[in-house]
Amino acid sequence: MDKKYYSGLIFFGALILGAAVYWPGLYGGFVFDDYPNIVINDNINSLSSWSDVTRVFASGNAGPGGRPLALLTFAAQIAWTGLDPFYFKLVNLAIHLFNSAVLFFLVALLLRELRVEKFYFYSAAISAWWLLSPVALTSVLYVVQRMNSMAATFSLLGLFFYSYFRSCSDARPGGNFFSLAFLIIFSILSYYSKENGVLTPLYAWVIEIFVFQCKARALGWKRFFRFVRWAPLVCLMLAAMLFPWWAHLLNFAGRDFTLAERLLTEGRAVWLYFIQALFPYAKLFSVYHDDFQISRGFFDPPLTILAIAMHFGMVFVAWLFRRGAPLVSFGIVWFYAGHSLESSIFPLELVFEHRNYLPSIGLIISFYGILIKFSGDFFSRKLLVFAMGAWLLMLGTVTAVRASAWGDPLYPIYEADRKHDSSRANYDAGIFLLGGIGEEEPASDFVLEKARAYLKRSSELDKRGIAAYVGIIDLNIRQRVETDRSVFIDIERRLASGIPHSNLIFSLVSIHRLMSKDSEFFTDEDVERIYLALLSNNEVRGLIRSHALVAMGLLKLKRGEIDHGMRLLKEAVDETPHINEFRVVYAAALIDRDDINEAAVQIDDLRGRDVYGVFSSQIESLSRSVDQKLPGKR
Repeated sequence: MDKKYYSGLIFFGALILGAAVYWPGLYGGFVFDDYPNIVINDNINSLSSWSDVTRVFASGNAGPGGRPLALLTFAAQIAWTGLDPFYFKLVNLAIHLFNSAVLFFLVALLLRELRVEKFYFYSAAISAWWLLSPVALTSVLYVVQRMNSMAATFSLLGLFFYSYFRSCSDARPGGNFFSLAFLIIFSILSYYSKENGVLTPLYAWVIEIFVFQCKARALGWKRFFRFVRWAPLVCLMLAAMLFPWWAHLLNFAGRDFTLAERLLTEGRAVWLYFIQALFPYAKLFSVYHDDFQISRGFFDPPLTILAIAMHFGMVFVAWLFRRGAPLVSFGIVWFYAGHSLESSIFPLELVFEHRNYLPSIGLIISFYGILIKFSGDFFSRKLLVFAMGAWLLMLGTVTAVRASAWGDPLYPIYEADRKHDSSRANYDAGIFLLGGIGEEEPASDFVLEKARAYLKRSSELDKRGIAAYVGIIDLNIRQRVETDRSVFIDIERRLASGIPHSNLIFSLVSIHRLMSKDSEFFTDEDVERIYLALLSNNEVRGLIRSHALVAMGLLKLKRGEIDHGMRLLKEAVDETPHINEFRVVYAAALIDRDDINEAAVQIDDLRGRDVYGVFSSQIESLSRSVDQKLPGKR
């Protein structure tokens, strides 16, 4: 049999094994950010017309790009299969298998270009490792991270076509042009799946430097690729010059760490990613890493300075092997390029495994680069094949164990007991036992008390958030007991001082749901004190403040304090004029108050701002209400 087809069969077998390894995990439920982004996201629960498509496309707020392509796939699945997590995870698995196949052809092309013997065999081994690695699990079974795996799909496709046309550019007219055109197109598609797609050109730069070496026959293209060699440095210089225009992206107001502390902590986080990629010990993996210790200094904790030293060592290794074993250097630079956005200066969450999805490919390539360089000197080919097969089986076993845990209906309890110091793990376990905030699922007193223990533990671990307290209030309402006043006092204290928690809006939405019960155990006065405390915090600005203003405004209207309520609604619109939802609420309140002229102004403003027709149905409904108030004048 042709060796090319033999390697293809090996990889095809890895695809079958990968599907089998992940299959038990498909039966698990939604977790963590799946709920606000998919389960209770009203913006994606209908996809029956073109206006719905544009609404979903424009509704994203998870990042600067909105991630509309991923949101459209979520909306399409809800339309076709409902909110069954099995089918969401099945599609995610199909995406991962496809990504692995694209990686197989991309690596084969690059190894062939570098004149590596048996390049199909090594490509199959590298792709199979990545396919079976537990590093990829959260990009498959954590449903919302389809955003990440879809971005990777378009990045890998862009890099494959870029490499293909570059490899034949001397023999095929227009090859260099097509390589750049495909790279740009797929980079855009990747960015609109998730913002880390902006790194696609940087990955292409790594390929260009180590594989194609910025060479070209045509004089114009030769000059262009000489410039490409220095493109990252030029981009850094431009970023520094334009810093005043993007400085707002470095707002650490919602975090409990500074820029310096984040950089120090990311040194340890990236080292964790390194270990997870090359030494996949199951206990190192989890969807919850909020218990990851913040580095407050070079020696606090001491591992901080050690991790930084190791990174300098890795850079030195890349420099050392740049000529003798370019694959080793290629992989190391790829790894750091992949973490240059989400593990750098931007005020994101500190640790998430899915950030290592594409970067981990670099470390795998580096590992095989060392084997390719030294295998003939230290061990035989047969021993190498046997060791690689055993390693892939071990990877598959670790991933299968993790996938089985994810597929267990009691997975939140398993994670909370395993990650005892994770506030989020304890919160999710409590809400899981509770049946969801605001739901009326019957539960035994034993189950509710277990939920209370998890929620109490969560509130003790997270001294800034109020989500666990909201869960405790809901639990008390279900048990028909009065919430201790100390709970409300601590909520008010947390909201009135310090930095607003990053998930505060979700907590406010949960408060709205509980308030809608009109329970004697959670009164309007309780709610009013909570929002007054929040609004008294000078650190609260933008979207969070507007949410509080709207909630307070509606509460005042409900209690008959019309003028006060209307002032609060108007203040919310003025605070965030780009958020059309608040303007809809304000216009409806104006109509109820018979202030038709101001309502007409707000409707016209809303119509002008609603570029994609997201609020077309609400606008038409408001307009009809105005027509009914003043027939013949609209």
